[in-house]
Amino acid sequence: MLPRWDCKKVAVYHNTTPPEFFHGFSDETEQRLYQSQREIARLKNCFDRVIADSEFNKENLIRMGYPPEKIAVVPIILDFEDYFQPPDQKTLRKYSDGCTNLLFVGRVAPNKKFEDIIRIFAYYKKTYDTTARLILVGSAFTQKYMDYLNAYIKEIGVEDVVFPGHISFPEILSFYSLADVFLCMSEHEGFCVPLLEAMLFDIPIIAYRSTAIPGTLGESGILSDTKDPVFIAALIDRIRNDQRFRSSIVEGQARRLKDFDKKKSIQRFSEELQSLICEGGK
Repeated sequence: MLPRWDCKKVAVYHNTTPPEFFHGFSDETEQRLYQSQREIARLKNCFDRVIADSEFNKENLIRMGYPPEKIAVVPIILDFEDYFQPPDQKTLRKYSDGCTNLLFVGRVAPNKKFEDIIRIFAYYKKTYDTTARLILVGSAFTQKYMDYLNAYIKEIGVEDVVFPGHISFPEILSFYSLADVFLCMSEHEGFCVPLLEAMLFDIPIIAYRSTAIPGTLGESGILSDTKDPVFIAALIDRIRNDQRFRSSIVEGQARRLKDFDKKKSIQRFSEELQSLICEGGK
């Protein structure tokens, strides 16, 4: 359908998860992702402009044959004002018990590597803080992966891993308000909006260096080249006990967050559309 449209065309690209992450968890999803990759590649000459929301996504398009000169990078437009509303009080009361809360937010899908977060948490809880809690906010993308995670939790014998499941926005805000550290071990992100959300709530971020994550964090947060539980657990412990270290991370994240100001992103998006309109032709 798209190639037949006789008009200027703009695509916004946020990437698709590599199919191999779903191998063994969902044959249907794996095949649909292979199909999506083929379809996106076939459209390489279809658009007059493609707006990628990260440099990583731009490079992904270039590898598929998209002309670099037609690709612009504009961050996701996020309205931070949406987050300044009352959090869910019931959730706050339930988890405001003085325990350390480690948090990750994202759909429960294989590319997010929840098992790596759980392994790190298990070591941290055993070695540093027996009262710690891990909160993993997100809907299960495949039941088979959820079953795998539950079996893994049972196998290593760790407690206090909380899966709230599909919850309301005020409940999500409550978990951000309660978090002490945001832990991201994902191996594929097109942008990773929860990193910005963690910045907004002044939560120190520890993230695995992969795909779009370095581009989103910039010079802020802590980027790790390893998922070694010993190393990451020690970082978490230092954040919890070294206030100066924690403050330096949060301050760096606050500076980085300014780069994603809504007005700046809208202006950049508008400039790209205006440039395309002024090029002439159809």
